[in-house]
Amino acid sequence: MSITYPLTFPDVLTIEGFEINLRTSSAKNTSPFSLEEQVYDFGGEAWEFSGAMPTMVRENAAIYTSFIMSLRGQVGTFLMPIPDSKVPLGSWGGTPVVDGGSQTGNELTLRDLPLSQTGCAKAGDYISLGSGAQTRLHRVVADADSDGSGNMTVTIVPRLREAPVDGATLTFSSAMGLFRQNEQVSGYGASPSSLYDMQLSCREAL
Repeated sequence: MSITYPLTFPDVLTIEGFEINLRTSSAKNTSPFSLEEQVYDFGGEAWEFSGAMPTMVRENAAIYTSFIMSLRGQVGTFLMPIPDSKVPLGSWGGTPVVDGGSQTGNELTLRDLPLSQTGCAKAGDYISLGSGAQTRLHRVVADADSDGSGNMTVTIVPRLREAPVDGATLTFSSAMGLFRQNEQVSGYGASPSSLYDMQLSCREAL
């Protein structure tokens, strides 16, 4: 049976501790004379993720290492929910969808949310748009309330890479990102008592 990417991170496994960063392609130039700064925003933004797997017995380690080796280094991609995105901080609710096509930048307008709800979205919530290889992960960076018509505009990072279509659905619980391994080599080690400690290092696949 052939392997089709993206794979899905095995749901029987957990990540014990993690670090997630948003890398931006920006630069700063400081005048040696006036010390005035000029900042350049080249537009690139991507998630970087590293995590520690809990100590595993051979059975779970076999699931994880087989998944990693199936990626063939940096060839394959995979879908993975961010560990602290399972339960959003905001109340959300309803069946939110994108309100209007051709949206760009760091704001996303939604509709079909509960009416006039304070704290509908909270800074720190993750949402994902699209599916499969078109999945895009975003984080809400400012609280937002829905209006009397059930509409809401959220401020997100990274900025929208493609304009979502009107009516596109989104996920606000266990939001997924599309990732690719950082390493070219896939392997593992075990203690004398057959316990396995492994790490995951990846970045957003664009």
